[in-house]
Amino acid sequence: MQRSLYTPRRATLRRWLVGAPDYVLDVFDDPGEGDRYTIMLTTAMSSVADGTYSNTWISYVGCSEHGASHRGEMPAHQAAGYRQRMANSHRRIRWADLPKCVQDQVLIRCAEDTTEKAA
Repeated sequence: MQRSLYTPRRATLRRWLVGAPDYVLDVFDDPGEGDRYTIMLTTAMSSVADGTYSNTWISYVGCSEHGASHRGEMPAHQAAGYRQRMANSHRRIRWADLPKCVQDQVLIRCAEDTTEKAA
């Protein structure tokens, strides 16, 4: 039996990702955290062992409101739960509502990853 590759869906309403690069999956804001913004990335920017749900990791960029950022990964099931549990303190926001310094950090970090994968 052939297993299908796992591909998470981007934010369902197009308005959330207007102007975002194709590799942005979803964007969240949690004003109470140091890394206030969480920008989840598609599987093209993530680790995929064999392409199945259980062996897929979703990359994200965590960023403060001043642009300090880091990259991280979480298992696909954790990412799905994070995206669905909106009762927590985080909430989905539009890419366009991110501060410019945060958008720039996402673009820089993803450009670095693309360069590393090509090398």
